[in-house]
Amino acid sequence: MENLRSTKSLSKSDLGRGPNPEGMLVTTPEKWDVVTRKSVGDVALSQIVRLLILDEVHLLHEDRGPVLESLVARTLRQVESTQSMIRILGLSATLPNYLDVASFLHVNPYIGLFYFDSRFRPVPLGQTFVGIKSTNKIQQLHDMDEVCYNKVLEQVKAGHQVMVFVHARNATVRTAMGLIEMAKNRGETSFFQPEQGPDYGQCDKQLQRSRNKQMKEIFPEGFGIHHAGMLRSDRNLTGEHVLQRSHQGADLHCDPGLGSQPAGPRRHHQGH
Repeated sequence: MENLRSTKSLSKSDLGRGPNPEGMLVTTPEKWDVVTRKSVGDVALSQIVRLLILDEVHLLHEDRGPVLESLVARTLRQVESTQSMIRILGLSATLPNYLDVASFLHVNPYIGLFYFDSRFRPVPLGQTFVGIKSTNKIQQLHDMDEVCYNKVLEQVKAGHQVMVFVHARNATVRTAMGLIEMAKNRGETSFFQPEQGPDYGQCDKQLQRSRNKQMKEIFPEGFGIHHAGMLRSDRNLTGEHVLQRSHQGADLHCDPGLGSQPAGPRRHHQGH
């Protein structure tokens, strides 16, 4: 296995050197796009590829989408011009328009398309949609917070943990603080606050080494946050707290991709 980065060049001969020549090349779409655009040098590297695996192909609608489209088009053109087969394998979270993506990748829908919907979940997933009737924006936000709190409290009272998804990084803290404030106003903070046993003390020690003041502030109330703007150490810390059930209340996440593969003991996932 060889890692191809933006600061590193690799040739066809490099892959064949040594007693155990690499059979796998790991790189980013952007770097492979640069490699395959060249007319000389690295072009030999692209010609020995027989399997192209595109992870997270559902990002076609994101900033990386045009790069993925270019790679697929260039690969298909290379197959046509050289008559040398390259298999394309796309991996993705569950998509509603998976047939369109399969067509884009030139996948045979009868033998090459595999779609794993909710039927394949080890634990069945139930969905409930709550409609907000108010047309006033401020009232809408208030009503959404009210519904969110009631749903979270219901699950916490049943002994479960809850993950709440929001749409922006700064909304994680704002929503957590709002839920904490509602619990205080109703005199229901005891339902969320974790038991201060040995695990709690260990988690608190780890948290004190963090520079994230917001995490420190909401942790004693039984809440945590997780988003891509946090340090990896802080994100890992939140994950550890969830597994140890140091967060009796809710974890606020802004990354919807986490919902496709929820980890940990949570029984309720909620959008906000």
